[in-house]
Amino acid sequence: MVKILLDDAVEEMLFNDEARGLSKNTIDKHRKYLGMFTRFLNSIQINYIDEVEPRNIKKFMIKKYHEGSAESYVNTFLRSIRALFLYCENEEYISFKDNPTKNVKWMKEEKKAIRTFTDSEVKSILKYCNVQTKKGVKKKSRENAGLLTKFTRERDYLLVLLLVDTGMRISEALNLKMEDIQSDEISIKRAKGKKGRIMYISSILQKQIMKYERAKKMYFDTKDFDVSEYLFINKNGNKYARDMSERDIKRICDGCGIDNENIQKTPHGFRHFFAQNLVINKVNIYVIQRLLGHSSIKTTEIYLNSLNYKEVIKIGKENSPLKNLR
Repeated sequence: MVKILLDDAVEEMLFNDEARGLSKNTIDKHRKYLGMFTRFLNSIQINYIDEVEPRNIKKFMIKKYHEGSAESYVNTFLRSIRALFLYCENEEYISFKDNPTKNVKWMKEEKKAIRTFTDSEVKSILKYCNVQTKKGVKKKSRENAGLLTKFTRERDYLLVLLLVDTGMRISEALNLKMEDIQSDEISIKRAKGKKGRIMYISSILQKQIMKYERAKKMYFDTKDFDVSEYLFINKNGNKYARDMSERDIKRICDGCGIDNENIQKTPHGFRHFFAQNLVINKVNIYVIQRLLGHSSIKTTEIYLNSLNYKEVIKIGKENSPLKNLR
């Protein structure tokens, strides 16, 4: 077999991933994790694909764990490493029996209960955002600061409402275009793993979309540049960036006084809230899986394990077989 340098194999795999149409996020993750892995191997004088042994991969995983990485994070490295060697196997750079990942097991992960916002905290967040949209702003300035402030506040409120009401991923929300929104449903076309789905749209959400679109039009009518076709955009008319949305969500949570260290003050925190709310309200687990866009029911079941003791007792009591005998 041909001797292939590790770095060459990684670059070739990444090129292949792009040709297969994998998401930029997935490719960037592979590049990051495999870059760290190959640098580790180079440091112990391993430079070629066929020189890698199972013990080398295990040493790397142990190293990351001892550096403070959680078991789940260590497994993300292994996921990328497996992808690399599977690619090399398919390209016949190595044989099936020589694939070193066959004898490397996943690191056992600690099962942590997901903690998310309470109903009262979400109400507080929504109230805060709503009040912000109604606050008086300067009407005139050289940069149209008043119209800009109104536009960004309506946008932030819409984003929070959307995340709470649909539980969609932040990447899915930011990839929405106006053409994806109908009178009573949202078509998520650019979903994770390219698995599209349809979500309902509530009347509250519809109303806020109209307010946001009006504020957007008023602001951008004063500008002479093109505006992106995406639903969520920034002040320059470009697609609203993920890091900016995460920063704004945290600012909103801090602004209404949420200081619980166990809660993710992130867009994904609302996805956890959405899922757990459905579980508490006894929605069928397979329906929840479809709404969340999970490819595996095992991912959805994490939310079942996250119910606290009081919630489990309450649901059990409400569904008592003796009480419900007919």
